[in-house]
Order: sequence, then structure tokens, then C-alpha cells
Amino acid sequence: MIDLLVAARLVTSDDGAVELAHEALARAWPRLRAWLDDDLEGQRILHHLAHAADTWNDLGRPDSELYRGVRLAKALNWQHSTGPPLTPTEHDFLTEGQRLSETELHAAENRARLQIRINRRLRTLLTATAVLLVGAVIAGLIAVRQADLADRAATSELARRVGARALVTEDTSHSLLLAAQAVRLDDAPETRANLVAAPED
Repeated sequence: MIDLLVAARLVTSDDGAVELAHEALARAWPRLRAWLDDDLEGQRILHHLAHAADTWNDLGRPDSELYRGVRLAKALNWQHSTGPPLTPTEHDFLTEGQRLSETELHAAENRARLQIRINRRLRTLLTATAVLLVGAVIAGLIAVRQADLADRAATSELARRVGARALVTEDTSHSLLLAAQAVRLDDAPETRANLVAAPED
């Protein structure tokens, strides 16, 4: 086929390289133009890949020079879909880029799993702290209530004693004062009864 194209003077062949005899051929031959256009993106990828791989190799093959992200994905997709002949350096460049990408992906997944475990522990700790805080508040409220009940019971007992003392005191004024104080301490039927029963002059 190439010999026919060379004989028709459409292409030239020199040292195994084939070139168009004139660029007007690409404009006049729609199918050839479509073939060239289809491969234009692949040629761009290959050109950039060759340069990047050579630079990577010249610098001692550091990971910092490898393709990553979208550029790596585009180059690998192009390689798998077209299967172009690559130099050993270009092939190693893409292989190492893919290896580094997978390593970084695994490291990111491990970090994410670790963060999820830490978040779960923090949530558990926060829940336990909240439960303890609620328990402490409830215990505090119960203690305040019990203290209040104890104070009332003590006041009632004191009022009952003062009222009883009013009944046995012979001095009428002193008896009335004690009975009135008992009512002030605990205004209950028993203390009122003591005030009514206090001796009068």
C-alpha cells in the first residue's frame, strides 16, 4: 500500500519514515483528514508522554515527575484503547504512574477508614459523656430535692417541738410567742392547734 502511495507521489518514504508529499493532500482527501484528526489527540498525548518520560528518566525516575490524576487517566485510557508502540521508558513511566496512583489511593482509603474509626470513637465518647452529664444533673436534682425535703422535715420537727413547748410553758406571753413562732416555722394544722390551745390569762 505504501509503495503504491509512493509511486503515485502522494507520500514520500525515507529511512522508514513516511510523510505526506504535500499538505494539500490532507485537505483534498477527506478520509485521510478524518484519520489524521482522529489520531491528533493521540499524537499530542504521545508527544507529551515521550517528553515527560524522558525527563523522568533523566532525573533518576523520581515519583514527583510521574503523571497523576486526569493526565494519568487520559494517558492510560489512550494506551489501552489504541495500544500504541511505546518505548521501554514510556511504558515504565506509565506503569510507575499507575502504581503510585494506586498506592496513593490505598493510603487515602486507609486514612478515611482511620478517620471514620476516630469519629465513631468520638461519637461514642460524646454519647457517654452526655449520658453521664444527664445522670449527674438528675442526681443533683434528686439531691437538691432530698435536701429540701430534709430541711422541711427538720423545720416541721422544730415547729412541732416549739408548739409542744408552748403548751407546757406556764408564762402566757411566752407560751403565745412560742406557739406563734411554731406557726411561722411550719403553718400546719398541728402548729395552729398548738397556737389555739396555748394558755391564756
